[in-house]
Amino acid sequence: MKKIAKLEHHLLIGIILGITIYVSFAIFSGLKEVQQSLSSFQWNYFIAALALALLNYFLRWFRWEVYLKELNISIPKKRSFLVFFSGFSMTISPGKVGEMLKSYLLKRSDKISISTTAPIVIAERITDVIALLIMVIFGLRSFHLQTTKILGSISINQMILFLLLSTIFGLFVLSNKKLAHRAISLLNAFSRIKPYVKKLIKAYDAMELLMRPRMLFIAVLLATGAWALEGLGLYLILLGFNENTINLLGSGFVYAFTTLLGAFSFLPGGLGVTEGAMGLLLHKMEYVTSAGSALAATYLIRFATLWFAVLLGGPALFIYRQKYLDDKTFSLDELKNKQNSN
Repeated sequence: MKKIAKLEHHLLIGIILGITIYVSFAIFSGLKEVQQSLSSFQWNYFIAALALALLNYFLRWFRWEVYLKELNISIPKKRSFLVFFSGFSMTISPGKVGEMLKSYLLKRSDKISISTTAPIVIAERITDVIALLIMVIFGLRSFHLQTTKILGSISINQMILFLLLSTIFGLFVLSNKKLAHRAISLLNAFSRIKPYVKKLIKAYDAMELLMRPRMLFIAVLLATGAWALEGLGLYLILLGFNENTINLLGSGFVYAFTTLLGAFSFLPGGLGVTEGAMGLLLHKMEYVTSAGSALAATYLIRFATLWFAVLLGGPALFIYRQKYLDDKTFSLDELKNKQNSN
């Protein structure tokens, strides 16, 4: 079979995968229950969730602009806006190559090396994880006795202390060049990771400026505000089902925790993992009265966040290619090779 290289084909595969997973979950949970839940849903809450997601994207674009300025990278605002939103088009790309799309596009249009802008992409992911961890820590306090259903014998305070210490330790390592080098060097003990250790050290050195306390504080603050907006979006969607057991911090926890699970699954967009975990938690924590409502709420927030981002990213990428790239087509394999060589 002829190898399909164009990005649009890989994006189509991701969409088909998503539809397959969603239909499978709906059948497993009870298609009629899902349909009944959606039929009684107040759709103005979904519109509000879309608006909050859009604000999330703008906050994260502003963080991107702050990073560019810190590294003295000058790009016209319109082009910067388009290249940032283009990155969303590859949210469900296989192999996580979409993470580097922004750097790849800037190399093609502005001749800026990938190694120059790649640290921004890495810093974005790090501060996103920190922001989501902050939401998890605050959200855990809202569960009280219900948390034992998930954590078993581990107390809430123990879990919060663990997450807090892990976050503080991670920040300390990231802001300490000597310690970070030592920590990364420990990976030499793993034969499969050892060949990449030098590249990891090089990547860390390149983003040292972005990990300094002042810049880290600004980026984490923006990231926390951005992701909290999407957590609020889940809260509003749950309100749309007329449920009476909704907790703002708790819904933020569910959104942040399941988003992290999806991210660390290394699956495109966390497909399947995020949806499954979110539906299970919403039902298990009794935020909704049925598995059908839990799944319906999960689908709606994922459409208002993940798929909304893809929907915006596709046109942005098309416009960027038409306006700023001489060669209007490029392959996923080429992007993979650029990512591996940098």
